[in-house]
Parts: sequence; C-alpha cells; structure tokens
Amino acid sequence: KTASKNELDLLLSQVNPHFLYNTLDTASALALMGENEECAEMIQAVGKFYRVSLSGGRQFVTVHDEIECVKNYVKILNIRYGGTIAVKYSIEDMLLDQKVLKLILQPIVENAIHHGINAKYEKGNICIQVYKDKDCMVFSVTDDGNGISKEKIKDILGGKSGTKRS
Repeated sequence: KTASKNELDLLLSQVNPHFLYNTLDTASALALMGENEECAEMIQAVGKFYRVSLSGGRQFVTVHDEIECVKNYVKILNIRYGGTIAVKYSIEDMLLDQKVLKLILQPIVENAIHHGINAKYEKGNICIQVYKDKDCMVFSVTDDGNGISKEKIKDILGGKSGTKRS
C-alpha cells in the first residue's frame, strides 16, 4: 500500500523544526568559539540530512540513503551533546538498494536517543539492523537506555498516556 500525501506530510512533520533551529544555534556557537572544523562538519551533516529528508519530493529512498540520513542525524546530535551516542549498524548488503518510505528510521532513532539514552544521563549505544526475514524487510532499533515500565506501555497502548504525542 502506498502512502497518501497526508500520511507523507505527517511523516515529514515529525522532523521537528526545533531540531533545525537548535542545530543552527549550535553551529553558530561553534563558529563564534573558533571551532571551525566541528562547525563545518555539523553544517555538512545538516545539508546531507535534509537532502535525504526532502529528497526532491520523492516518497521513497533507498535503504542506503535512509541509513545515511540516520548517520547524519546522529552525527549532528553527537556534536551538540559531546559524543554521547554510539551506533552500530548491521545492514544486509543485498537490501541497500531497496526502496523504503523515507524517514522510516529517523523518528525511531530519535525516540531511542531522547527517551532511552538521554534519560539515563550517560553515554549510550544504539544498534540498527536491517535484514530480510522470508518476504519481509525488517528494521530493528535497540538501545541500552533506561527502558519503559510495563505500566507505562499499558497506559500508552490503552490511550491513557496523557499527551497527544504519545
């Protein structure tokens, strides 16, 4: 089933505009402090991230492009937060040229970072796997963050989370 225009717009709106504002503020601060190499690295990562995110209006990108988008997203956050996120990628080579809905991984990785790793206030690890299982392509994102209680999961799935974003 293909995504409708409204579904795609909803997906793209998940890339929080505050992410761009905060990233540009960090790049500006790095430039003012004379951290030119780090500033240039961050600006390049932002350009690459949005190049894939926008992808000329296309709804689908290759798995390779999606992984590059995530790598740039993580690079930006590591510059902003002092290298607190380590990511291990395990991608089956035969899937790299397969088409997927763009930004299928970034919101999941964002949640792993913000609700898992950042919640424990120390360095964290994320593992991203893409593999084939029978006729399906499987995307797996795991982290070593604090986790979530069974009660909270029950509340979220039952619509009792208290926020519309949940």
